[in-house]
Amino acid sequence: MKRAMAMVLGFVLACLALAPGQALAAPGTETRIVDLAGVGLQQSNPQPWISGKLRTASGDPVAGAQVRIEHPVGEPESVQAVGTTGADGSFDIGDFTGPAPWPATTEPYAFDGRYRAHFAGTEEHAESSAEVVLESDKRATRLTLDTPAAGPYAVGSILTVSGTLELEQEDGTWARPASAQVGVITSAYGGGTNSGSAQVVDGRFAYDLTILNEVDEGAGSDGGPFLGAIYDGGSDNDYQRVVWGPLRPVVSDRVTVEVSPPVLGTNSMIRVHAESPDGTPLAGLPAEVYSLEGSYPYPLFEARGTTDANGDYTAEPRVWTDTIRAYRVEVLGTTALPVTVPVLVTHEISLVGVTAPAKAKKGEPFTVAGAVQYVGIDYEPVPYPGATVTLAWSVDRRTWHDASSQTVGLDGAFAFSPTATRNAYWRVTAGGDQTQQGRASTPAVRIFRVKTKK
Repeated sequence: MKRAMAMVLGFVLACLALAPGQALAAPGTETRIVDLAGVGLQQSNPQPWISGKLRTASGDPVAGAQVRIEHPVGEPESVQAVGTTGADGSFDIGDFTGPAPWPATTEPYAFDGRYRAHFAGTEEHAESSAEVVLESDKRATRLTLDTPAAGPYAVGSILTVSGTLELEQEDGTWARPASAQVGVITSAYGGGTNSGSAQVVDGRFAYDLTILNEVDEGAGSDGGPFLGAIYDGGSDNDYQRVVWGPLRPVVSDRVTVEVSPPVLGTNSMIRVHAESPDGTPLAGLPAEVYSLEGSYPYPLFEARGTTDANGDYTAEPRVWTDTIRAYRVEVLGTTALPVTVPVLVTHEISLVGVTAPAKAKKGEPFTVAGAVQYVGIDYEPVPYPGATVTLAWSVDRRTWHDASSQTVGLDGAFAFSPTATRNAYWRVTAGGDQTQQGRASTPAVRIFRVKTKK
C-alpha cells in the first residue's frame, strides 16, 4: 500500500515539475528525429532533399514509419512530401513538389526556408519533429497562366495554353527572357497526359494542346483535366510549376464494339455502334476494323464500311486465326478514340476413338485409350499435342475420384491402365485448360461403365 501511494505521489510531483505550457508526453515510446540535414535548390543540385533518422530515446531505429516534410513551417496544409523510414530508421526525401494545387495557382514552389520533418506518432511510438533550414542560391521565377477558354471541352478539341515568364535578375529586378522553353501539360482524371514544349518569346508563350481523355463532370476529386506549365529554372532561377483546373466537363462521341460469337472455327461478327454525347446515332461515317495478332506490333486491316441510320455497322473479319488477340475499331469523323476489344476464343475440343472394355477381371488392369483433337486454324480437327487428359471413377456418377492424368504427345493419343476393383463408371476429360495459344478451351467428356468379373 505504501509503495502504491509513493508511486502516485511521485507522478503528481513530476507533473508539477513540468515547465509552464509543457504537456505530458503522448502515449508510446519516446522518439527523436536526429541527424536532420538538407540541401536547397543549388546550381549544382537540380533537386533539393532532406534526410534524417527516426530513433527511440534509447537510440533504437524506428522502421516503416511515415515522416512528413512540411513547409513553410507553421502554415496549415503545408505538407510537401511524405517518406517512409528504412530498416535502420533513416529517411531521404527529395520530391517537395507534392500534388498540383487546385483550383488555379500561380504560386511558386519554394525550395528555401525552414522545413519541418514531422512524425505523427503511433500507438507504439510517440510523436516527434525537427526543423532544418534549406538555402537556395538560385533566383526567383514568376510563371503565370492566362485564363483558358470556357468549356465544355470535347475529346480531340484544341486548347491553347498561354502565359508569361518572368525571371529575377542579379540586381533584384524582374525581366522577361527574350528566349526560353516552357513545358506544357494537360491531363484527365484516370487517363494519360499530353505534353509539349512551348517557345518563350520576350516572356510570352502559347501552345496548342489536344484533349485526349474523356471525363464525366465531377468525376474524381479533381473533377476533370487541368492545364499546366513548367519552367525548369535553367542554371540561375528556381524551378516552378503552375496549373489551371479543373476543366469540366470533357465530352466525346461514344463508340461501342461487340465481337460475337468468339468461337474458333466460325466467322465471328463485329458489331459497331456510334452515337453523339446526347445519344443521337452517328450515321454515314466510315468505320475501319483491324486485328491485332500475337506479338506482331502493327494492326492488320480486316474490314471497312459505313454506319447506317441507326449508327450501326457490322463487319465479318476476312480471316479468323487462333493468333488474333484483339480487334481495333475506329469510326472516322468522330471525337471518340479507337476502341480495342480483346478476343476470347473458345477452342472446340473433342475426344475421338475412345475405347474401353464393358467388363474387366477384378484385380487386374484394363485399358482406356483414345485421342484428343481440336479445331485448327483451317477449321479441320487436328491432334492436340500438350492437352491434359484426366481419368476418374465414380459409383453413382455424382461423386468422382481422380485415378490418373497424362499429357498427350504430338499425335494427341492417350492410354490408361487402371485396375478393376468394383463395378464403376469411368470418365475421361480433356481440355478446360489453357491451350497453346493461351486461350481457355471447353472440356470434352466421355463417360462409360465397366463391370468387374471374377
